[in-house]
This record gives sequence, structure tokens and C-alpha cells, in this order.
Amino acid sequence: MTRVADDVARYADAKVGPTGGGFVIYYLTDDSGEPLKTTNAGDQGITLNDIQKTNGFERLRNYCEELSLSLRIDEHYYADEPRPAKIYRVVVDGWN
Repeated sequence: MTRVADDVARYADAKVGPTGGGFVIYYLTDDSGEPLKTTNAGDQGITLNDIQKTNGFERLRNYCEELSLSLRIDEHYYADEPRPAKIYRVVVDGWN
């Protein structure tokens, strides 16, 4: 949350995509800094919906709304081996 405003300010004028357009992506990580995978979370009985209901995600959503930004979390393909896995991405966008 502490980086969102600075990251948006930095990327809002980036030459990637339309001027002033774009998004910022953050990856949820585990305690070792590795991407949090659906396989790890699922093994613990944690779902995407559970993550969206956490106090931390709610605070981030409220903060983004104060900045007139959109926030979403999704599962992004990661690997098929040793079993199918996705990682969790937090996407901030919606600035002009």
C-alpha cells in the first residue's frame, strides 16, 4: 500500500502504451519472497475470495478508491509442473 501512489505517479507518464495509461501489477508472495501460488494457498484451504476478504486487501481497496484508482486481484498462469499452478496478481489501474 505504501508504494501505490508513488508507483502510479511513476508509471502514469511512462511511454508504455497510451500516454497516461497503463497499470501497476504487484505479486503476492509467501514468507520467502516467492510468488504465492494457488497450489500453496489451496493446500492451506485459502481461496481467492478469502484473500479479498482480508483486512489488508480491504485497506488497499479503500486507499485505491480514495485515489480514484481501480483494484483487482486475479490468478495468473504460472506453471503446469509438477501440477497446475497460478500466482496471485494485484492490479491497480484506472488513472487518466
